[in-house]
Amino acid sequence: MDRDELQDKTKEELQDLARERDVAVSGTKDEIVDRLLEDDGDEAQEGSRQGGGSKGSSMRQVLGSFNEQFSSMLGLQVEMVTTVKKQDDGWHVQAQVVEQRRIPPSSDVIGIYDAELDGSGELTSVERTRRSTRAGLQQ
Repeated sequence: MDRDELQDKTKEELQDLARERDVAVSGTKDEIVDRLLEDDGDEAQEGSRQGGGSKGSSMRQVLGSFNEQFSSMLGLQVEMVTTVKKQDDGWHVQAQVVEQRRIPPSSDVIGIYDAELDGSGELTSVERTRRSTRAGLQQ
């Protein structure tokens, strides 16, 4: 399907299509179209390498979805993802987030967050598990 065909669909139709392909369904209509087009390219590359077959969410897709949803929900930017694990029913992600910038940077307040995403890349839970200065994390 090309961009024009996707743009003719409603956002709800695009979200249904995204769910079928295990692509994140959040965001604007244009963002969903971009992810679907990217998924088409990924499937073509994957098929040429493996001879076809279906695929679930890739780690790259999950991280993109996580960063986007985390930022929009909490208003914080992920500084670094420290863990990504595929689980039976989705993904586990752990990330470091700068909660307060200070001078010197070693005194920045850093939060460590654990998050769970379902198989389609939707954020299902977020928990701050630790909070410390940047210098304190390195000990």
